[in-house]
Amino acid sequence: KFHAHLVHSANGFQAAGKPPVIFLGDSITESWLGTSGGIESARTNGVPAVLDQWAATAGFAPLVLAISGDQTQHLLHRLADGELTPAVAAMTNATFIMMIGTNNIGRGHLPGPTVEGVRAVANYTLAHTKGRLLLLGLLPRGDGSRKLHRLCPPRCSDDGTPFSSFMPAVDKVNDALREFVGPELKGIYGESRVRYVDCGSPFRTNGGPENKEEVKVELMPDR
Repeated sequence: KFHAHLVHSANGFQAAGKPPVIFLGDSITESWLGTSGGIESARTNGVPAVLDQWAATAGFAPLVLAISGDQTQHLLHRLADGELTPAVAAMTNATFIMMIGTNNIGRGHLPGPTVEGVRAVANYTLAHTKGRLLLLGLLPRGDGSRKLHRLCPPRCSDDGTPFSSFMPAVDKVNDALREFVGPELKGIYGESRVRYVDCGSPFRTNGGPENKEEVKVELMPDR
């Protein structure tokens, strides 16, 4: 199991005096390891070298805890089942960078339950660690025309036809996460321990009728 491998990596993690940065997520985040589901993937060629160079330049120690295809409930289970080790949890200078939830949307989950899933993981991370959390918004999805027809029914528009885009759902999730981090998480854990960042804008196209693509697919980090 790749989860067992990640538990082993977490148990052996040594920051060596550098600020630890722990990446939590799904396939986009797992790309930093050069794998997909624990198997070497051609689409991630060169990505680990980028992380190594970034870490060396910025002076941090990276730990990647991510599995392709994971949804919010999977990440929560992994953290509770050994990936969030006592040693990592106790690091006061650790930064946890988390992006999760796009696979919930991609499997037909509504924005509300997806946000609740992200909320559960964020709360668990902050409650069980001494570090900071950088919560990233979901990146744009441009695969609606290929996947949404499979989700209808039950996820259909009012006239019974499939939705044409994932983007309304992605935007609803991100809007809710932005509000959630502000008064809720910062109110509980403090202003300095949590921040929300939406990195999706550079990946979006103008979306006009002459341009049917919703995202710049060539820029997506898991492609």
